[in-house]
Amino acid sequence: SFRADVPVGFGLNVHEIVASDGMNENSTFCAYYAADEYLPENRPLDDAVLLRLGQGGLDDGEPDRPMQSLADVLRRVVNSAGLRDTIHQAALAQNPIVPRECHVRVLGACLFSFGAEYTDLRIGGRNTLDLTLVDGGFRARFVIRNLDVYARFLGTLGNRARIGTDQIVMDLTFDVGLQFNGNPTVSLRNINEVNVARLDADFSGFISGFILELAFNAFEGLIRRTVVNALQDFLRDNVSRVLEDLLSGVDIGEISAGFEVPSLFGGEPVELSVVAGLGRLDFNPQRAVIGLKTRVAGPARLAGRSPGIPLPPGTRFYELPADRTVGGAVMIAVLNQVLHTLWRAGYFDVGVGGLVANVAGDLPDGAEVFLELPGAPMVAGVDGEATLRVWMGPMVAGVVYPGLFAEPFRVQLAAELQATVRLEGERDVVFDGVRVEAIYLALSADTPQRTREVLEDTLRRVLQGVVDRALNDGLPELPIPAFVIPPDLAQFDLPAGGSLGLRRPRLTGSEAAWQLDGDFGE
Repeated sequence: SFRADVPVGFGLNVHEIVASDGMNENSTFCAYYAADEYLPENRPLDDAVLLRLGQGGLDDGEPDRPMQSLADVLRRVVNSAGLRDTIHQAALAQNPIVPRECHVRVLGACLFSFGAEYTDLRIGGRNTLDLTLVDGGFRARFVIRNLDVYARFLGTLGNRARIGTDQIVMDLTFDVGLQFNGNPTVSLRNINEVNVARLDADFSGFISGFILELAFNAFEGLIRRTVVNALQDFLRDNVSRVLEDLLSGVDIGEISAGFEVPSLFGGEPVELSVVAGLGRLDFNPQRAVIGLKTRVAGPARLAGRSPGIPLPPGTRFYELPADRTVGGAVMIAVLNQVLHTLWRAGYFDVGVGGLVANVAGDLPDGAEVFLELPGAPMVAGVDGEATLRVWMGPMVAGVVYPGLFAEPFRVQLAAELQATVRLEGERDVVFDGVRVEAIYLALSADTPQRTREVLEDTLRRVLQGVVDRALNDGLPELPIPAFVIPPDLAQFDLPAGGSLGLRRPRLTGSEAAWQLDGDFGE
């Protein structure tokens, strides 16, 4: 027996062992996976997908067409007919603004009666909104411009009146958080300022004295109390509602609805889905981070033991660069979730013919390979590159090759592969140039050189095809989050079914994550 200390790193560790008696030697290898942390396969991966919004992603200023920030969505709300209609209904409920009463009586007869009722409201300007990030939420400053209230007098006078203001300023702070069940909550924290500018009035006909004072005071109260309260309620309720709807409707694309991964050998496909849910809403004065947790669902056909999903170093919360308006990250461990689920579904175990025809059709007619993987492949990225490292093994292969192996030649092997990663469009991910970087075969010393060459060449081609298919079919899209506008927000002139998200993304990599930057918009 012997003992040797060897370095251990993340991924597949392979140690070649050579035994010699001075005359002859024999060799094999020892291969095993290593990771500092494994995620239990039935648990979701926290912070698997991150979207970072800087101040410009929260609010890029006017205009709101096209929408390029979350504030642009709310600008549609504060300039919608819904704002005017809400205040209008609140004011109607206060009628009569001045109850009709007799103010001059002579010998019991009423000579002059007066009352007033609200009739209409108009908002003539472009209402503005500014959002600012704060700890735990955001601050919202609303300016409602050129608001006019209309009324008519009741009783002896039939005058009509208008009273208005150039602007009403309302400054509110909102908290943003997650409930225990993962639902987002946006709630009013504080009213920082409410300011109604100078009021001006216009009365038709002649009116003066105490009647003028009575009418003006009544309508001043209508604006400063009823209108302001209705405005505050509208903003509180609809800012909360709209942002909660957007946050709860975060979408990661078609992979969340389920997709089929075709069999490697022409058998039944494997049905997978990437299940995502909100796991983080983190707001501070520098940025807002929306984090999703993921779990990959699929059939469990193999009962083999597994340590779980290997997490590349640095997988935990990934702080994105602060010099960009918007950025995103997808943890490469999501792909490990996919590969582990495919392995659990028996995807990599090929005990019947058809593998070569599907993944390595350039091999000679009659060649066939059978595979048995006791554990899932694992992957990690490369710092500063859009490159993926893939490890497979130890595994067992059976190789049939015309003129050499009529019956399957069984061999234990392990391999390290690489692929480049690129995006097509907004979400589609392509793994290109899959190639074997190293392959290890456990062969006896007396194995003929021709046999070694055929085995290595055949298995190299097959493994490249298997990994190419597993990557491209198993993760056809990156789960880049987008805010989907639900149908009930169409009342605010918002495009139902449209979305806001990372557009024209550019991808770079690290060992733990694919990092994305681009533009934010619809």
